[in-house]
Amino acid sequence: MRDLKTWKAEIKKGGSAMEKFHIINKNKQYAIAAGELLLKVFLCMQEVQRNFGPRVHTAIQKLMRKYGNVFVTASKSGKLTKNLFNTFVKEIIKPYCRNNDFLLILDLWDGETDTVHFNSIFTDDDGNSSSMIEIIPPHCTPYCQLCDIYFFHQVKNFNKKFHNSQEIVQRRKELSTQEDAIKIHSIIHHQLSSPVFTPMIKYAQFSSKFIPERNYFHNVNQIYFPPDIKKSYCGCNKNSFTMQ
Repeated sequence: MRDLKTWKAEIKKGGSAMEKFHIINKNKQYAIAAGELLLKVFLCMQEVQRNFGPRVHTAIQKLMRKYGNVFVTASKSGKLTKNLFNTFVKEIIKPYCRNNDFLLILDLWDGETDTVHFNSIFTDDDGNSSSMIEIIPPHCTPYCQLCDIYFFHQVKNFNKKFHNSQEIVQRRKELSTQEDAIKIHSIIHHQLSSPVFTPMIKYAQFSSKFIPERNYFHNVNQIYFPPDIKKSYCGCNKNSFTMQ
């Protein structure tokens, strides 16, 4: 699975005028703009036949309509191909950026750096290209791939909480199906879309030296899984999964 991260910044152009660009940093499956998640999570699942069978496809389409914040596709390896990346651009980036100017920061992979493709999709009202492409140099991902720096650690932490929750452990259940993955990422995306996580999402900008001021924030554990949660009970008289 892959994720994407975006935020807004002021960029000097022509040495004087300041123009607003949407800066997009792509890595796994989440998309963020100005400290907020975009409307959907893009999930690429592994399928030996490269595509879902008719029955599975119907079930997944039903889940996508039900939850509304996930877009699910598949490949043989579970990784994005060039065609799937183009789908990602169409379904996730395009609805957000529309014809506005934006800067796209990508990993060094040929399937994601087709500037001709971007120039044909993203244009302003005058027909000029509205996208700018920058490629992360080799071995620099840990320093400027914003999701890797902090945000995606929180996503993985949230995911781990689901798998290790008391209810799941007691039932000896494994959350390993495609439906489980879709539901979990839909919930995580929904919860991390809360404004309370905006400072946390923006923190990576400071850590990557894109902005000089640090945002003070509360992370997933502090907000949803504090130490005293073990003393909290829900309506069914069982231990709460998260703080309400």
